[in-house]
Amino acid sequence: MLEPRYCSIAISGSLSFYYRKQGILMKKLSIITVNYNDAAGLEKTLSSITKTDIIQVFVIDGGSTDGSLSVINKYSDIITSYISEKDNGIYDAMNKGLTFCDGEFVLFLNSGDYFNKDISLNVLFSKIDKNTDKNKVIFWSAKINSNNDFWYYPPLDINDTDDWMKTNLPNHQAMLFPKCFYKNNKYDLAMKIISDADYKYRAIKEYGYMYISQSFSTFELGGISSQKITWKYFKIRLKDFIIYTDKHYSRYEYIAEVLKQFGKLSVKLLLSKLLPDEKYSKIFKK
Repeated sequence: MLEPRYCSIAISGSLSFYYRKQGILMKKLSIITVNYNDAAGLEKTLSSITKTDIIQVFVIDGGSTDGSLSVINKYSDIITSYISEKDNGIYDAMNKGLTFCDGEFVLFLNSGDYFNKDISLNVLFSKIDKNTDKNKVIFWSAKINSNNDFWYYPPLDINDTDDWMKTNLPNHQAMLFPKCFYKNNKYDLAMKIISDADYKYRAIKEYGYMYISQSFSTFELGGISSQKITWKYFKIRLKDFIIYTDKHYSRYEYIAEVLKQFGKLSVKLLLSKLLPDEKYSKIFKK
């Protein structure tokens, strides 16, 4: 049975996929999986991870009571370390995960999200290694899965990534944050819903990005940021956006962006009442 360990890092097997920094052997990729009472989703995530020398896997569980710990023990061969304790929400759990990581990059692959069946992390890193600047944020097209439908975000046939990035941010499940960023930056707990957008924006602004025109992971709709909205969500999201905008925009831009977000949220609130779930989700994720 796998016992909880707080900072243990397994280093074994072939050294061919490691790199050396300051005399310490380190992993290419740290994977953080946040879970709370989603044993089925956790199994889907962990079963998609192939054991390999280039990764370390950390499961941050919020004190689940639904059998999630049994799933964790089932996949003890690929899990480097885990904790199971109460947290203050998903971003607090993500911050906990970051304290354990030591990989060249970190990926958040939370319960229910998974690597695509036909992918190879070796292929992914062979593409990354061709890039001379290893400090950039790496992202690819996430496969968005919604019941009987799916699409890619951004589209695999995107022509101008820079233009797309002016009004969009990649999915977390399809982003690698470089160690130079994640070791010095945490999620802002003042935001309850869009702290991930703030984290992504800060990373890209500071280190730039590299896009890989391929899909390596799937995002299952249903998370807090992809649900149809209620009046309660409207108020929380608007409060979050005011914090976000105050951090990243000038005073003039702040007013314009808050008004724009108020209008967008109002439309989403209305359409939440009028549209079926799948159509609503597809409209606002593309």
